[in-house]
Amino acid sequence: MKKLLLLLAVAVVLLASCAKDSAVPNDSEGKPPVLSAEEIIGAWKFEAPANDQIIVKATNEIIAKSISEEIGAGTEYSVLNGITITFNKNFTCTGIDDSDESDIISYSGVYMLFENRIRIVLSDGEQTFNLNMEIQLKDEAYLCVADKDTYIEALSVDLNDISLTKEQKQALESALSSLRKDIEEISYPYKMTKIQPTK
Repeated sequence: MKKLLLLLAVAVVLLASCAKDSAVPNDSEGKPPVLSAEEIIGAWKFEAPANDQIIVKATNEIIAKSISEEIGAGTEYSVLNGITITFNKNFTCTGIDDSDESDIISYSGVYMLFENRIRIVLSDGEQTFNLNMEIQLKDEAYLCVADKDTYIEALSVDLNDISLTKEQKQALESALSSLRKDIEEISYPYKMTKIQPTK
């Protein structure tokens, strides 16, 4: 378990060092953070949105419909729904999913804040979630929004797990690049509610 946490921590540090060089568009650049490193410390309950709160816009109606069905409420995309994540000062975090009392799942991992984005890497020992989302404040509620960048990155990670030839990988990279252009907007806003004050 300690090796896993160490690997996760190294991955976050590497991603942080790459983030400054990346050309990922970020509407929050230059704006003050919605949540500071001190304010996020504590336990937060995550609640997935209803279908009418999920936004998917694309240049192609078939792509929009396909993505909408893939990330709709109750799908695997709502991985954080019902999970309480405790963010610690040392950039580690723990999570607990007690939505099914007969099958309580515990997670451990790391997180990183970069301007108004948060990367959360959580593992239950069998499955690892690596989510890069935008933090927003809307109507006095904190939202952790999985967006176009979250979707493309998750898709890339899933595809990298498949054994492919060099030509197949190049074709997939081209398809992902094209998909990024076709997707106009994705907004999957998890509601974040602080349930434990900062210690």
